[in-house]
Amino acid sequence: MGWFSRRKATPATPQQSRPQRMSDRELTAHSDKLEKSIHVREAAERAGQVDGRRLTDWIPVLDQLRAQKREDEILVLLERLFPANEAHARIMRDSPLASDNDVTPLVTFYERAAIIHRRRRDYTAEIAVIERYLSHCLPGKAYPKMVERLDKARKLQAGA
Repeated sequence: MGWFSRRKATPATPQQSRPQRMSDRELTAHSDKLEKSIHVREAAERAGQVDGRRLTDWIPVLDQLRAQKREDEILVLLERLFPANEAHARIMRDSPLASDNDVTPLVTFYERAAIIHRRRRDYTAEIAVIERYLSHCLPGKAYPKMVERLDKARKLQAGA
């Protein structure tokens, strides 16, 4: 046997030889679903903008404000970002091809606000922010650490 030995070619099964074609009805349904998904995503992108910037474009701004310890300004900005974040998630729920991550608001904004409120020992505000986040999540789709944070904030509030 040399480097290039001949192998017996195994005949391909009909399923391996070519992909199964969609019927016209299936193709139309898939095409309609894809088109609707594109329109929904575009609407969600528009709703998820603040001052012409996408939500994720604000994360470096928040990081910079945090580095400068400008917490009051962070909270003001987050209050402007929350409605856009919630609108984006709400619109994405209508997309037939949306993933679980698409239909839940970005947790980072709520988590940042909750951390600031906890640091200030303002447990009522922390609880309100977390409950706001959870109210916009589908059952079972919320970030688990936020549920834990809510329980702890309630205990801290009861002990204060």
